[in-house]
Amino acid sequence: MVEGTAKAATDGSEARLERTGLLLGLVQAGVARATGIDLSQAGIGSARDRFERAQLSDRVALSIGDAARVPLERHDWVILDRVMCCYPDVEGLLANTLPAARQIYAFTVPTSRGWRGVAARLEEWFENAWNTLRGDPCPGYVHDLDLIEKHLAAAGFRLRHRDRQRLWHIAIYERSGAFLQCQERGRGHARSSRVRADSSRAATV
Repeated sequence: MVEGTAKAATDGSEARLERTGLLLGLVQAGVARATGIDLSQAGIGSARDRFERAQLSDRVALSIGDAARVPLERHDWVILDRVMCCYPDVEGLLANTLPAARQIYAFTVPTSRGWRGVAARLEEWFENAWNTLRGDPCPGYVHDLDLIEKHLAAAGFRLRHRDRQRLWHIAIYERSGAFLQCQERGRGHARSSRVRADSSRAATV
């Protein structure tokens, strides 16, 4: 998750960000603040090493956690790079992460469509079987892209950019301005209601 992005990466810069690590690449591109959450200690340790080598540790907060459960602060961008495929309950993950994205929600997942979807499922099956045999089970999942896109649309996001690398589906969605305005009006109304409620309680104490 990143705050204050310098520019949206919807041109040829995605490959550069992928090679350098998405979070680190975005910080190097000028984001003001970044937050990284990973299920594994090894993943966080590797990310921390990369940021320390780049001398950018002061602009990132890294922690171990379950992104489907931990409370998430709102950020300009939320990026799930090969994350959804690690979660059996993708709807729970979407429910927790979509509200955290003010403007951009980007993700990379194994495609579920066409012959590439069949190949992705076979690849995940063989990889899961191999990991189980060697005593290091780490199940991966191929989730329905139609379901993911349905949740994004319901949350007010529209497709901004789509790409494909081998069996991976890459997408960047932007929250629509009209949805943002409605959301802000709703928050303003909720704050006003809380103030009125607090005033009423204060008056009756």
